[in-house]
Parts: sequence; structure tokens; C-alpha cells
Amino acid sequence: MKEKYDVAIYGLWYGNNYGSMITYYALSKVLESLGKTYAMIKNPLGQNLDITKLRHSHPLRFAAEKYDITPLYRLNELHKINDMFDIFLIGSDQLWNYHLSRSYKQSYFLDFVNDNKLKIAYGTSFGKEENIIPSEVRGITQKNFERFNAISVRDDFSKKILEQDFNIRAEVVMDPVFLCGLEKYEELINEIDFSVEQPYIFAYILDPNPKVGVSIQKIHEMTGKKVIIIFDEGMQNKEECFGKLNVTSKNIEYLKAPSVKEWLYMFKNSEFVITDSFHGSCFSVIFQKTFISLRNNLRGGSRFSFLMNTLGLSDYLVEKPEDITEKFNSIGINHKIDYDMIYKNINIEKNKSIYWLKNALETPIEKLPTVVLPDVSNAVTSILQKDMCTGC
Repeated sequence: MKEKYDVAIYGLWYGNNYGSMITYYALSKVLESLGKTYAMIKNPLGQNLDITKLRHSHPLRFAAEKYDITPLYRLNELHKINDMFDIFLIGSDQLWNYHLSRSYKQSYFLDFVNDNKLKIAYGTSFGKEENIIPSEVRGITQKNFERFNAISVRDDFSKKILEQDFNIRAEVVMDPVFLCGLEKYEELINEIDFSVEQPYIFAYILDPNPKVGVSIQKIHEMTGKKVIIIFDEGMQNKEECFGKLNVTSKNIEYLKAPSVKEWLYMFKNSEFVITDSFHGSCFSVIFQKTFISLRNNLRGGSRFSFLMNTLGLSDYLVEKPEDITEKFNSIGINHKIDYDMIYKNINIEKNKSIYWLKNALETPIEKLPTVVLPDVSNAVTSILQKDMCTGC
């Protein structure tokens, strides 16, 4: 590890979740494309382990392979890393969901960062439509929000919470996974010796239950296609997860311990995707697959609706497990989504988001008013012409 970096990335890059892992990978590649050096802040609640020697912690081993990581500092010691970085960046995730943030106290609001350092939130979310931060900590949270130099969120309800509850102005930007070039994901896929020979339907399921299993079974029977399932990285007993689906066909199977690289492979090479995951929906779009997304209210259903409406894909979002089969009946295995039109909108929003981040990272702190968004309207055309994300 070096003594000095441009940017410190703080967030759940070490989480037992494919979505978190790939979000921070994408964010790191965008920073590289913008010419910034960076390191990840080690989980202050974690242990001081030699990651390279761990056998059963895929997220940490992936991180050790891809990132520089700070030494372990506890919550009351995080201020010691101020001299290592000029900019502190909260990454895109549900970091302001109080159920996730409370263990980290006010550190996800960058309370440990000195006043002379840039403090930026990129695409951060409250996860739910309502603000569940308790009243007794809202005062200190308000003060910490006011210390940020630039704030962006990844959904409209987070923007609304900031405006109504904290009088903070924020911009809605795209999740980092859309900002990173497809070639960077394909580089990860090319690093593995892994393949699935026959055509398959891919199901990425976070919350398995018999009703989801019924839909998967019916779609398998209608198409005769093999179905391969991946459960979330954090699910320790994958056999138990598979049992919850209660499927009967031997041509429906699950992968026991896939890496995030294999997870990406499964999206890229599938014929069709079924998912109840936010990032599963994102990567179905990134790899331009026809898919059905089940709104997962256990994991923040509003963000599913916002994502699919924003992308013009609300027709592919269903509310109940049994709706999966009904939707599949209406579109069929050979249905193609018109991604040419969808990507025209994605590319515009993507370049706006990159410009926002670039501006936030590069404006001198004395010239960057607290949490005031730079006006991007006059820059969008030139950005589109230059295609700023070519290298990310």
C-alpha cells in the first residue's frame, strides 16, 4: 500500500453479496478512468486478517486481488487515515438505510473526515421510501450531511428524503454498474476457466420460496430449457435454499459456490434471466438479456420500481412470484427487448453521472459550495461527443 492516494472509498465492498462486490468494482474502474488513485477503507468492525490466506471468504479474496486496502482502524480511529487521502467517497449502496448504518454510527456520514478534505456521496441510498433514522440521531446526521461537499443518490425517494427531512439538495445519478464499460466485466469473465455448454435459463434468486419455485418449474417445462440458479453469496446453506424452491426436475440445478466472475458469466451467456435482485436486474440490462424482475419488497421494492421505470422496462417487472409465469407466457423465450432505444437513454444518463462525479472530484474545496450540484446541462452534449466512459 502506498502512503498517499487521491480517493478513499468507504462502503460495503467487503459484503457477502454479489451486488455489493460488483458495485465497488465498477466504482473503482470509473475512478481509474478519471485518472484517480484510490484505496478501500477496511471494515472498521472487521478483523485484522490476512485476506490472501482465507479459504472461505470470496468477497475479501476478490478485494485483495483487485484493490489496495487500508490497515484496520476501529470506528474511533478512522480519523487517523485523513493524511492518506485528499477525497473521501461514500460508495453507491444502501449505506443510509439505518438498519445497515447504525452499527457504523456516523461513519457512513463521514464524521471522521477533516473539514479540509473533500467529502462526496456518489449514488448513495436510504434503501426505503421512508426515512427510518431515529429522531434522537437526526440532529447529528443533519450536521454531518451539511459537511458534505457534494451529494448524489441513485433513486428519487432518497432525493426526496434528503430534501424534506434534511433540507439537503442532491442529484439522482446512475448506479456505478452502468458507468463501467462492459469490457471490464468481460475481463473478469475471461479470468476464469468456467463454462456451461448447453443453452440455459439463468435464475438469480435472493429469497427462494415455493411460489418462485413453481414459476421456475413451469417455465422449464414450457421451454424444455435447463435452468441454472445462483443464490446470494451470503446464503451459507445453498442446498437448503434450493430445497425452499421445491422444484422436481433434474434439469433445474444450482451452483454451490460461484465466484462473482462466474456470476457475471451466467448473465452474459444465458438465454433468459429470472431474478428478484436489484443488481440482477441491472446486469440483465447490461448484458442486454430478456428478463423478468420480481419486485423484492424484502430488500427495498421501491428501488426496483424506480430502476425499471427509469430504464423504460416497467413491463418486465412483476409484483408476485406467480406473475413470473404469466409474464413469461405473454412474451416467450424468443422475445427480444429493444435495447437500442433503451441504451440511448442510458448513455445520456451515464454521461451526466460521470460528469457529476468528475466535477465533484476535481473542483477545489474552497470553490465547491456544500452539497450544491454543479449545473450539468451545458456539458452533456460535449460529454456525449467525447464518450468519457470509453476507458472505464
